[in-house]
Amino acid sequence: FREEMGVCEDTMLVTYLGTVGMAHGLENVLDAAELAGDERTRFLFVGEGAEKAALVAEAERRGLRNVTFMDGQPRERVPSILSASDAVLVHLRDDPLFRAVIPSKIFEAMAMARPIILAVGGESADIVGRTRSGIAVRPGEPGELLDAIARLRESPALRDELGANGRAAAEREFNRKEAAARMLEGL
Repeated sequence: FREEMGVCEDTMLVTYLGTVGMAHGLENVLDAAELAGDERTRFLFVGEGAEKAALVAEAERRGLRNVTFMDGQPRERVPSILSASDAVLVHLRDDPLFRAVIPSKIFEAMAMARPIILAVGGESADIVGRTRSGIAVRPGEPGELLDAIARLRESPALRDELGANGRAAAEREFNRKEAAARMLEGL
């Protein structure tokens, strides 16, 4: 997949995969891409949504060469996209409503042993922190997002550790069999 995208091995590929909607606050990622200003980090957006056309136009207006947009992909292709990524971005606007939301992207990244960069507060941040599966940043803070990316880019060992922690947590806590058993126990 990296070869298909023209992403060199020494480029940090940060992937956002999912709905490109109003709730996601992805203009913050464009701000981070602009601040990065180099090709050492590539931001990949995969998906469709109400904000996609505006984000594509804004990236073009800013001349962001380190941002790529792909159309939504078949579910079968998602594992190859995630496994080719150096980090998976999970991002929502900073809104009290979203502090109780747990995006499923977290569990997909964990299952694929990819480190998470999480720009969501509340319960999602608690899960990522407790499982040590990624780095949480405040939504709407492009500098913090870049700092997290830099930490992961500079330490392949940290990427591997966070990814392995996420995979272990997915197997231990977040698989259907365990979740069903906990639900039955609760009932």
